[in-house]
Amino acid sequence: MSNVTEPIVCTSCGAVNTEGAFCINCGTALPTAPAAQPQTYQPTYTQPAYQPAPTVVTPVPIQEPPATTQVNGIKGYNSKWNYTPIKPWGYFGLNILFSIPLVGLVFLLVFSLGGTKKINLRNYARSYFCGLLLVLIVVILLLIFGSALMAYIGDFSFDYSLF
Repeated sequence: MSNVTEPIVCTSCGAVNTEGAFCINCGTALPTAPAAQPQTYQPTYTQPAYQPAPTVVTPVPIQEPPATTQVNGIKGYNSKWNYTPIKPWGYFGLNILFSIPLVGLVFLLVFSLGGTKKINLRNYARSYFCGLLLVLIVVILLLIFGSALMAYIGDFSFDYSLF
């Protein structure tokens, strides 16, 4: 900043004075300007009014709540399933039905893949199907290893002429 003062015009004679408290022309007291104070920037802060963030509402498809409760000690009971147990003669009849060569396989697949509302029948058919798959895998393995063993044994020829 420079120390240059602003010129003051005398109110009596109109002479321009650059310094001093009295006019250099007529001697009248010059009006005093207020001391120049350094100007400081005083920012004013205003709190903006609270505006909640816009809420994005995504439509949710309305779904029927599952009809699950606890009934008779069955946790997760669903009314669309039939929970009646299979009686002992029912197991016997199912074993005979599933043992019929092609018809039994068709019924087994239908019951195990959900073609019945009786949940116990579905679970039994699934377990029977898993057991049938295990037996099939064991038979295939025995055929493979048995034929390999027979081929190995067949390579040894026994000479009966020695006796």
